[in-house]
Amino acid sequence: MTPYISVELDFLNALRSPVFIKNMASVYVYCNRSFETFLGLSSEQILNQTSFKAASSSFTEIDIASDHDVWQTRACHRYVSTVEYSDRLINVEVIKVPWLDDSKQMIGLIGTVTILSETIQSEWSNKLTQREKDVLKLLMTGSPVKKIADILGISSYTVNDHLKSIYRKLGVHSKGAALYKMAGDKEALS
Repeated sequence: MTPYISVELDFLNALRSPVFIKNMASVYVYCNRSFETFLGLSSEQILNQTSFKAASSSFTEIDIASDHDVWQTRACHRYVSTVEYSDRLINVEVIKVPWLDDSKQMIGLIGTVTILSETIQSEWSNKLTQREKDVLKLLMTGSPVKKIADILGISSYTVNDHLKSIYRKLGVHSKGAALYKMAGDKEALS
């Protein structure tokens, strides 16, 4: 390893923002200590893995799609997502840029994660029962009704009843509207 690369990696490890590097196969080849903390895994568990192996399911699908956007456009890509972090849901912004070698060939991507906010804000949190919060939390990770029912040990009908109550309390009429309301105003993040 050349000395300047070592200095750069030391600098990245000193950052409080989670930083990662992936190769063209979407395999993690580097992550700083903040990224380890963000995923709740050690670098040994992250490196040489794809998002499917290392990250939560709520983060994976949009992350892989974002990787492909970077490969295809060779441009910076940004997205906002809701992920589970320390037993709560948070909004994160992920920014990825192409990683180029000396001859300007793309060899991977470099990314960073910024924690934006908790998604269940206190004004809504006070209106929902604990079970409704559990259902909403799983819904926000992309889990379908059947999976939510299995995880919580209740019937799909009960999950649907909870969803109706959640929609009523949030003043919305659909899953998409509920998720949007809980994630906050994404236009303000642009």
